[in-house]
Amino acid sequence: MSYIKTFTSLHSRTPRDIVITDLDDNHLSRFFSPTKRLQRQKFLIIDEKGAILFDSVGNEWTGDVLPSPQLPAKRNLYNEGVEKLSIYDQEHLITFVRMDSLPWTIISLTPMDALVEPVMEMNRLLLVIIIVYLLVSIYAAFSIC
Repeated sequence: MSYIKTFTSLHSRTPRDIVITDLDDNHLSRFFSPTKRLQRQKFLIIDEKGAILFDSVGNEWTGDVLPSPQLPAKRNLYNEGVEKLSIYDQEHLITFVRMDSLPWTIISLTPMDALVEPVMEMNRLLLVIIIVYLLVSIYAAFSIC
């Protein structure tokens, strides 16, 4: 992925210099792959047309168009935001931020079931604790009598 920036003087729009920056996928994947990432969480960089320039999970969507037409519309209205959208028939929590200096948007996709899973585990643990407490209470009540 490359980005080209043209520099001009203060008083004229005549180009004075050009800087070309090449961004390697290796560098981007290290930057967009935090150690505490949730399972199946994905980071994307998309351009102004919705084409995916970078995909943090093996570049499986790189080159494709973002499969959610609602997100580019929201991105054009707001610089950043959070949405719950369906992509490939799976609900995702989508957070995005539009870059100021580039026509790109950074997107985080997290499947909703990956977000709800820790809460469900806590609910199961709470249920087990309540059942054990109930059994101990019943046993204590019968042993006193």
